[in-house]
Amino acid sequence: MTLEFEGAGQKTDVYIYTAKVASHIGGYDSWRADITEAAAEFKQTDVCREQYKGKIPIIIRCDNIRNTEQIPSDMSDFNLYGGLYRYVNLAYVPQISFQYICADAVTDERGKSGNLHITTSLYNPAKSSDAGTVTARVKDPKGKEIYCNSLSQSLDKKDLDIVSFDLKNPMLWSVDNPQLYTCELTLDINGFQTQAVERFGFRHYEFKEKGPFFLNGKRLLLKGTHRHEDHAGIGSAMTEELMIKEIKLIKDMGANFIRLGHYQQSDIILRLCDELGILVWEEIPWCRGGLGGEAYKEQARRMLTNMIEQHRNHPSIILWGLGNENDWVGDFESFDKEAIRSFMKELHELAHQLDNGRLTSIRRCDFCKDIIDVYSPSIWAGWYSRAFRNYREMSDAGIENITRFFHAEWGGDSHARRHAEGSFEEVSNAAKIGTITGISCLAGYVQTPGNHILAFAIMNQNTLSASKARKLQDMICEVLAKYSF
Repeated sequence: MTLEFEGAGQKTDVYIYTAKVASHIGGYDSWRADITEAAAEFKQTDVCREQYKGKIPIIIRCDNIRNTEQIPSDMSDFNLYGGLYRYVNLAYVPQISFQYICADAVTDERGKSGNLHITTSLYNPAKSSDAGTVTARVKDPKGKEIYCNSLSQSLDKKDLDIVSFDLKNPMLWSVDNPQLYTCELTLDINGFQTQAVERFGFRHYEFKEKGPFFLNGKRLLLKGTHRHEDHAGIGSAMTEELMIKEIKLIKDMGANFIRLGHYQQSDIILRLCDELGILVWEEIPWCRGGLGGEAYKEQARRMLTNMIEQHRNHPSIILWGLGNENDWVGDFESFDKEAIRSFMKELHELAHQLDNGRLTSIRRCDFCKDIIDVYSPSIWAGWYSRAFRNYREMSDAGIENITRFFHAEWGGDSHARRHAEGSFEEVSNAAKIGTITGISCLAGYVQTPGNHILAFAIMNQNTLSASKARKLQDMICEVLAKYSF
């Protein structure tokens, strides 16, 4: 009997009555608490029989108290909520059950040939050596069974190789046609069966050195947004309905990519990205503040391991993020760049050890950019530095100085003059229109032949029809643009 937590912030203790049975540090990765023995022991007590009438009291204590030896730092630019904000499931499982299923689906660049290798890790807390039979069925995106095999053996091993076969011309997962295969596993021990289902996809991707991104052999411009698990009025406790609505809106606006910042997010989000065809950068919450001691580092290692083991079957994920703005000082008296480099290298190697089919990434930590696979520098032209017109120059410099360049954060604040594309020097005017019943307004600026900037706002209220007012506003703009002092 286990409690399965999909997310609890930020530190959690679990009790059966007053007996602590589990603790977890980390607000974003899934974890389980086995309450079998504690519940059985409590049922034998007078308190259970007399005070609780045979029922088992479960107490869950969460807190988000500031602790510099935990990630994420309070210097992070997002809210660190406490409490239960994702599902908690009470699961009854047999003595041996499935824990993680790893489906490695690989193809060549053009998707002409593929290979599928599936392993499973077993949850076997009693270390039973019972024999059992594992049956694996693989179905293509149309539901047709393409593989079936049964394996009988002792279950005292933690990891079992279940499936390994080649296939020609697999149906490829892409942003326009996200094809998903299904693996169904059945564990039979003396006639008692446990089942698990995983979905996965075949795709090949590559970040060209000094070049663009390719998916299944075709160049693809990644365009999208960032996402925090946060919503007005409810914080991080978003309902499944809200998540579905949000991800569909992101897809509908034309995005094919999301960076999940700056922490592991709900598996519901990853399933939606798989289904809708949205590529993903997912990361651990090592964000700002510096680097703490061994407990701090052990939490980061554990959260990276959990994120990869729990989400690696999602074909939407292409990047494992190891940190964000790790050059930001403030939590500790000392700031040791070499220590941060050393730990970043350790995380990079751990990620490839756990999943060598994906690349690692970070954003904004120049002294670690040579360690990871894909790097995103800080280019906020016109906001934190320089001017909007410098975007092309700064982006070109980033591409030149980085092996695999990714532009993850950008913007030009909310200045009206920063909403134009292309070379700023070639833009002579920009404007924003707006209409309310009976009112038509045009506001913006123009650049005159003498390089003067003229700001304007032209409003029509019940004088001309909307179409005539817009024609007049355009004519006024043309006059202003040609005006010489």
